[in-house]
Amino acid sequence: MDLTPPKMITANRTQNPLLLGQDIKEIAKIGRMRQMQEMRKKRIFNTKSRLIGVDVPALDVQVIAKNNQRRFEQLETEKHALLSGRIAERAIQEDLQAQRDKRRICQDIDDYRLIHQKKELSRDYDLERPSSYKGTTIGRDDERSGVTIFEGEDDKLKERIKHQRTQLKTWLLQQMREKRINEEAVKNSNKLYEETSIDRDRRSQELELMEQNIRIQMERAISEYNMALAIQKRHEKNKQLEENSRWNEMEILNSITSDLLQENRDLAKSSLGPTRINTTMYKGMPQEMVEDIRAIQHHQVEENKSRRIKDEYEQKAWDNYEKYIIDTTTKAENDKEQKLRNQRKELESYNEMLGKRQKDMEKRRNAVIYANRLTEEYFSQFNTCSR
Repeated sequence: MDLTPPKMITANRTQNPLLLGQDIKEIAKIGRMRQMQEMRKKRIFNTKSRLIGVDVPALDVQVIAKNNQRRFEQLETEKHALLSGRIAERAIQEDLQAQRDKRRICQDIDDYRLIHQKKELSRDYDLERPSSYKGTTIGRDDERSGVTIFEGEDDKLKERIKHQRTQLKTWLLQQMREKRINEEAVKNSNKLYEETSIDRDRRSQELELMEQNIRIQMERAISEYNMALAIQKRHEKNKQLEENSRWNEMEILNSITSDLLQENRDLAKSSLGPTRINTTMYKGMPQEMVEDIRAIQHHQVEENKSRRIKDEYEQKAWDNYEKYIIDTTTKAENDKEQKLRNQRKELESYNEMLGKRQKDMEKRRNAVIYANRLTEEYFSQFNTCSR
């Protein structure tokens, strides 16, 4: 049952500066009266509470218990979801780490092939090189030739290649160093994440263990309290049984030793007169009074017997009279039914005669009066003009 009070109507002086103090009090009073009236209507028109008689406090206790149970189940669900999320996240991290390791191995293989398995370092490189079939080149400072360099030739090719190799080696070393630094950073971050996850798991286990301990302590306290209540109740019950037994023994003793069971007829005499008796101490009538009462009872039995014989005679007379009335009524009803049957037969013969006469008239009407039949020429006379 919802007993939430409605919003109270209040008057704010800032909203309407023209309101006086008395007006504000009257408005607040009207708001309180409306609130009380709304609560009274909810109590009256709530059929569940008015007709069935719902125990609202018990229902509130059940609602609180249900909410606590639902909150506990929600916490358990959240714990399970958190644990599942951690497991899934850990699996994803391990998968990513495996992919990174695979990429790193492939990159190392490529770097090794690039550095240590060059084409110019192979055995067949000199055999397959076209320049090996050419003659010895002339130096740049040889005076035997007037042309020592041609257009498009590069006389600093070896120095440049050497410099490029040195630069490439430097770049590779720098990349390897950066890669090592990145791997160490990733490793440190993974280690930190693992330590954080382990710490979080440890804290969750500690919290769960603490919750279990608290629940066990609460159950133990409740069990001890219930046991103490049971012992107290058993002591009170034994005490009550002993008290009842003592009182019963006293009552039996008093009943045995009282004047009620002593059969003393003198105690029935009352101080109000010889014709009066004390009903609580009355032990029965004397023998003379008993004989007088029996004589009166015998006389009453005889009177009842004679009255019964007279009633039987009157009842027999009434039965005979009732039988005569029934026979007379039955005979009258039979005569009446016979008369009705005779009247019904006469009516049926009269109706048969009327039907025969009507059939004859119908035959004559069809043979004489309705001898001429309507044709299409008769119907064609109608609707031949606008009038």
